[in-house]
Amino acid sequence: MNGDQRMNFAKLVEAARHERPPAVDVTDRVLASLMSGGATQSSDWGMWVASLISVAAAAAVMTLAGYQGALTVDPLVELIRGFVPTIQ
Repeated sequence: MNGDQRMNFAKLVEAARHERPPAVDVTDRVLASLMSGGATQSSDWGMWVASLISVAAAAAVMTLAGYQGALTVDPLVELIRGFVPTIQ
């Protein structure tokens, strides 16, 4: 940064320190939403199923990656080798 950029940056920093956030109060709406129960039971089971599928997929991928990594001499080289054609 040159001198002019540093001065401009310092002015911006000082202005940001003195700036006050707008007075917006959403407390009533948030509390009303939380008190109403929000999500229904039917959407909860869908989220649980989606999360279980995600965990199972992650476990399967990690198991396969661990197995493949154990078979190679240098797992990091094998990992990067797959990306080289894409990068080039």
